[in-house]
Amino acid sequence: MPRPDRRDAATRHRRTRHQSHHRHKAADECSPTRLHGRQAQSHRVACPDRAFRSKDEYRADEEKGFGDALAQAMTYKVKSVKLDGSKAVITVESTHPDVMAIVGPILAMALTGGDDDAKGKVRKAVTEKLASGNFPTATTVFTKTLIKEADGWRVYEGLEVKSRATRLLEEGEQLARAKQYEPAENRFEQVANIPGDAVKDEREKGRKELAETEAKASKELAEAEAKAEKEQRKQAYLKRLKLYDFETGLYDTYGDKRVPGVKFKLKNEGDLTLSRVEVTVYFKDATGKTIHEQSFVPVCGNSFGRDNRGPLKPGYIWDLRGKFYAAESVPTEWKPGAAEARITDLDFSE
Repeated sequence: MPRPDRRDAATRHRRTRHQSHHRHKAADECSPTRLHGRQAQSHRVACPDRAFRSKDEYRADEEKGFGDALAQAMTYKVKSVKLDGSKAVITVESTHPDVMAIVGPILAMALTGGDDDAKGKVRKAVTEKLASGNFPTATTVFTKTLIKEADGWRVYEGLEVKSRATRLLEEGEQLARAKQYEPAENRFEQVANIPGDAVKDEREKGRKELAETEAKASKELAEAEAKAEKEQRKQAYLKRLKLYDFETGLYDTYGDKRVPGVKFKLKNEGDLTLSRVEVTVYFKDATGKTIHEQSFVPVCGNSFGRDNRGPLKPGYIWDLRGKFYAAESVPTEWKPGAAEARITDLDFSE
């Protein structure tokens, strides 16, 4: 039976010690006890993140409200370290003041519309309460991603990736509002496919926006197709609707003389009932140029007027029977009798 190679065992032992050393170093150098409070102000974040947020911006965020007082009252314990080459993920248990226990004064201030002086008093009171150590605590477990750089392990927040994801989401939303669905879907899909925990929320929003945009696009496409199909059906049926005995002129009424007017008949030569028919008349001058148009709706299934009758069933004829439609808005340049008419719209009875 072959004897185990002691050199291999020694190599494995050194490798295990080396990996263990790096795990502990990563946990030590970038443990939250060194990344929060005053230590955080040393800007111990990864280079990719520093390109998107300056040291002053980090400090400004930390110094807002009670940030410094809260940081001093927090304690941390590293629970685990997962090392993968130059990347590490640490799980941390944080014991901190129970925010809900100290938010009462802040909420009261907000509800009463406190001035700057009131805000200062509340801030001072809460800070003193934290400094006294007399407050309930809560425990939170969270993870941090670290990357190893030339000068040590640093926190990686993924700001560059988050910035790109946010930009893509904004572009997608703008395109969706403009009903440019295909490029909008492209933007949302890019966000939905970005890997990593840093953009978990953005990725989920991208997937949601993608689904909603695809649904809107499908709905509008279906509506457009239905509208186009309906229009094609109308256009095809217009050939089966006959307009005849058309004439225009100046007619006398009981109250007026020489009133511009039109007469015509309609016959439904198709096999469908029509609930509405629109006829447009185009008036011309002495040179034959169209100078005015006016639409009339002789068939309207929802109307009970004397002239608007309907619906128009298959084989039925619509006729004004000696009456005419007045076209009082026709300009004086119109040459009486010079006009043409077309059926311009119709609706089917459902």
